[in-house]
Amino acid sequence: MVVKNMMQKLTEQERISKDILIQLFEETFNAGALCCRNAPGYPILSAKGNLPSVLGYDTEESLLQDNALFVGLVYEEDKDSVITVIEKAVAESSSFSIEFRCRTTGGMPVPLCGAVIYLKNTGHILLSFIKTDETIWDRIFRLLPCGICRVAADNVFTILQANEIYYDIYGYTSADAAAAGFTDEKFIIHPDDFETVRHKVARCLELMDSPTFEIEHRVIMRDHSTGWVLVKGYIDKAGSDYCLNCVLLDISDRKKAEEELRISEEQNRIAFLSTDNYMDIYDVKTHVLEHPYDDGEYERPKRLENVPYSIIAAGQIEGDSIRDYMQLFDSMNRGNPEGRCTIQMAGRDGGAFGWYEIKYRLIFDKCGSPERAILSYKDVTSQREKSFAYEKWSRFFEQQKANSLGYYEYNLTKNLYAGSEDSLLNTLPRHIQSFTEAVSYYFEHCVYEEDQEKYLRFYSRDRLLSAYYSGTKTDYIEYRRKRDGGAIFWASGTVQLISDPYTEDVRAFILVQDIDEKIQKRIRLKNQIEIDSLTTLFNRGTAVKKITAGLADKDAGSRSMLAMLDVDHFKEINDAYGHQFGDRVLGDIGKVLSSMADTRDVCGRLGGDEFILFLTGISSTDAAESRLLDITSSLNIEYANPGTAVSVSVGAVYPCGGLTFDVSYSEADAALYESKKGGRNRFVLKRRIP
Repeated sequence: MVVKNMMQKLTEQERISKDILIQLFEETFNAGALCCRNAPGYPILSAKGNLPSVLGYDTEESLLQDNALFVGLVYEEDKDSVITVIEKAVAESSSFSIEFRCRTTGGMPVPLCGAVIYLKNTGHILLSFIKTDETIWDRIFRLLPCGICRVAADNVFTILQANEIYYDIYGYTSADAAAAGFTDEKFIIHPDDFETVRHKVARCLELMDSPTFEIEHRVIMRDHSTGWVLVKGYIDKAGSDYCLNCVLLDISDRKKAEEELRISEEQNRIAFLSTDNYMDIYDVKTHVLEHPYDDGEYERPKRLENVPYSIIAAGQIEGDSIRDYMQLFDSMNRGNPEGRCTIQMAGRDGGAFGWYEIKYRLIFDKCGSPERAILSYKDVTSQREKSFAYEKWSRFFEQQKANSLGYYEYNLTKNLYAGSEDSLLNTLPRHIQSFTEAVSYYFEHCVYEEDQEKYLRFYSRDRLLSAYYSGTKTDYIEYRRKRDGGAIFWASGTVQLISDPYTEDVRAFILVQDIDEKIQKRIRLKNQIEIDSLTTLFNRGTAVKKITAGLADKDAGSRSMLAMLDVDHFKEINDAYGHQFGDRVLGDIGKVLSSMADTRDVCGRLGGDEFILFLTGISSTDAAESRLLDITSSLNIEYANPGTAVSVSVGAVYPCGGLTFDVSYSEADAALYESKKGGRNRFVLKRRIP
């Protein structure tokens, strides 16, 4: 009857051999078969057997109603592979085996396997199926010797599918897990690691730059002990939902071994750091140098390649020591079991050079070839610097005289002038013979007033001596000086503090240089970043940053006012007289605001014809209104050519103490709106009760 009904649905042009259909149906009667049209979606012409009931349909007619499509029955994740097989069968006019999952009316997957046949004479596709207990994925889950699971990308990683080895890793069977409520990953992931795991997965889902991920985390075993697993997987989209296909390996033993090794290495590290030495490991074959026992306070790389050449190229070895340093590594590469040298090199912090005695011992591989060298470094600077440092820095400063404005030597310990003055600047009177007298003289006669306090603080004899005994050998200051004619320029002072090799006294070598061109260039670059070129006021970003800082200052914030203003009818001015005149108006407003601003005030252009002001040192509401009246009046500007006048509207809030920038801005903006609504060329002040 099924065959008869199916045949009756075919037109004469579509009719096919009854013998073929009957044979096909009889062989697959335990599940069923479909006859589909070779068209997009593969419309179903007829169904047979118990396939409708397997998929949850009452009758064949209910399955076929509304021109059902075969692809509509296929489980979302299997559609591409099914279509590929069908297209191949059509292209080759042949038959192929097929294995996939169909969706029941309730949305559950049903595993099916069978064959797809393309009937060239009619252009139809026949599909026969039997229901299987497991899909190919089930067999993979069951047979692979590792934990495999498929979990939902939800807040607890609900387990959708898992093999027995997965549960065995944690000491469960699948039945035990179900009984214990082990239905999601949150049940097994260590509580201290769960948020980290969830965050990493969420990050992968958010970025989707790579469908794969790898995570190591702790788990709670069935016996309540803590274990470790390595999870590798990929993100899979099933319909509108995401799930994670994962492979798990038990790495508890590896982690235990790593921890034991870490403790052992930590003991060695602490023991080594208890000495004044430090250590490196050099791989003779790869020329890689590693620092295993750095304690974290230094910024040098943990791993350096192409050693010793990269270290020399980076300037870490003093020039006179390069040859000895190269010979030390050459000795390692030749296989000499041990060696030593004393060289001058940069310290671990990359700072000042020091003298180090380097010793090495080689470790050989099984074939007797040199494999690794253990290098130890001992700081012997104190043993050599007294005889070399003084000469070195004296020579250096002597060389710098040609490019300097002044060169001075002082004995800080005895507070005495210690060498001939060589200066292109103001010459010291003859009666001044001490360091403190010289500093006082230059403070009074040569240093720009605004930098005098900084100058005195830097050249304090007590501060310099304290710095030397605290380990600081070099210091630097930038400040403004006055030339003989009164012109102001930027200068730098470099101080080198050295122990006298014969008396133990601390000597100061001071080099003064003209850096005005460098500083002016720096100022110009800063202005390009911070200043609005049209008005010479701060641009929006800089103004907001400085006002935010001012509001955070309790003293300035409590006596400050935030004001916003814009030009009345600015669009009409632009339309009537052109943008060139509009730019002129904005530039003039910038000049007026700059001339009225105090030192701590902030004036900025927000954009267009909008300006923002942060006015400080305002003691009362009356004072605030007076400032606003002055601003409004001063910005009533009349132009003879063209014959027109401009005005501004202002909105302000006072006082701003305790307010954030956003709140102050919002209130001032509201006041500006009232000012414009009330007739323009005026101001509105919102008063706050502190």
